Amino acid sequence: MLGYGIAKTRSSWKSEAIWTAFVFGALCTIAVGAFELIVQAAISRAHLSAIADAAVTAVIMAAIPEESAKFLVLVGLAEKHVDVRRRQDYIMQALAVSLGFAALENAFFVIAAGDWKVIAAARAITAVPAHGICGLVMGALLVAARLSRKKITAALALIVPVILHAAYDFPLLAIDKNVAREFFAGIWLLILILSSVFAILLSNRMGRKAGERMLHRDAIGFRTTRRRRSSGAGFWHCSLAPPLPSRVTISMVVKLRRPPPPPASSHLRLALMRS
Repeated sequence: MLGYGIAKTRSSWKSEAIWTAFVFGALCTIAVGAFELIVQAAISRAHLSAIADAAVTAVIMAAIPEESAKFLVLVGLAEKHVDVRRRQDYIMQALAVSLGFAALENAFFVIAAGDWKVIAAARAITAVPAHGICGLVMGALLVAARLSRKKITAALALIVPVILHAAYDFPLLAIDKNVAREFFAGIWLLILILSSVFAILLSNRMGRKAGERMLHRDAIGFRTTRRRRSSGAGFWHCSLAPPLPSRVTISMVVKLRRPPPPPASSHLRLALMRS
């Protein structure tokens, strides 16, 4: 999934920003894990029904803390590595944060489990796609927020992944509690397909819009203005000024007409002065 994001955003495996986001995403797993232990203890004392327990666990214990932590890491730390001209880098950064989170979370589950091979295979099929899908959606909506500069869109970059994450986890938790396993297995498969299509289409669209905006800004940065001198000689001044923090200007001055030669009387006065 990380390779898919790198290919779609035309990034590089050697990018320091991607691996920085991946490490930060993995580290936030520790804080979220401590919070989830407290919530799990509170849920176990509530004596909820199987369906209610699955719903509360999916929303309060999994979706809200995990997606909030990834969003804070993305906005607070990983965003600093995003090129101001390449807004599509948000998609890659969000995906890297999510997969870093999934990598360390899966490592904890595999270490704690008895039959680690079964747990590793199950989480590779279920947990990793969920985090990847939510990462793509979060990054795409954050691109939309930065392009439109609307706070509501930035809020959706957190709200929509939380909803997708909860909807993804709820059927799996219901299956784990032996509640209508065949029915919830079909629901989970449907949610997986629909959320994958939604995430891919949304990230493709936002990546394309970000690329178009970058080209548009570069076109505006290339300005051609004409200047005239008081003597009548004309000049073309071409300025290429990309909107970077360190503004670079490349100027080319082309002379259009030679200035008129000095009058003959001036040559005569100069010869007399030299003699």
